[in-house]
Amino acid sequence: MGSLHQCSCSHLHTQHSKECCRQIELAIEPATAHIYFSDEAYVDPINTQTRFFATIFNSHTHNVRWQLNNANGRPAIGTIDAYGLYTAPNKGMLPSGYTEVITAVSIEDPTRRACALVTLQGHGPAPISKPQIQIYPGVISLYFQDGTNNAYMDRSNKTQRFRYMLKNSPLDEVEWVTSYGTIDPNGQYFTPLSGSSTSTATVTVSLKHDPAIKDTAFVTLLNYTWPAI
Repeated sequence: MGSLHQCSCSHLHTQHSKECCRQIELAIEPATAHIYFSDEAYVDPINTQTRFFATIFNSHTHNVRWQLNNANGRPAIGTIDAYGLYTAPNKGMLPSGYTEVITAVSIEDPTRRACALVTLQGHGPAPISKPQIQIYPGVISLYFQDGTNNAYMDRSNKTQRFRYMLKNSPLDEVEWVTSYGTIDPNGQYFTPLSGSSTSTATVTVSLKHDPAIKDTAFVTLLNYTWPAI
């Protein structure tokens, strides 16, 4: 550390004056600090900042200038204001445990300075949840529109309104597709006119802006068997 020789006091001794010369000294509190990245998931903002205080001795002024660098002496990522308030950066590609160096520099003698360390921790923001869509009902049995004895089944057993639940997507426009039968834009499914009782249809709902986000329901298609026949 550099030094500054200044006369801070004097006294008389046998009619001679003697100067008591002292060197400017600085101290920083805290000497080390651990806080979280500013974009850490669910972090309280108060834990993304810390204030450093500089105490200066043997100086006519108690003002300091704050500097900030990383551990290699390069420009820092965080910030510190004129009052010693350090604010953590977003994590980005920085590792947990990344350290920056806080330096208080004497205004009166810039060669006199003191340093502290701030270590940043955390994993950054929570991962963005992928959109999810779920169709319901997922499995159902319905009857063909026509066919032997199917006239005994009312219309409610030959159609089904499918619905969906959507998560983590700001856009909610969907498309409906069926492999057998018909379905309208609102998810109302109608069974085919006729077919084998061993038939199965699928009903799929997907996000219009991202068709890979989808879910599928299964429909067993039946023909009614009249009792005792």
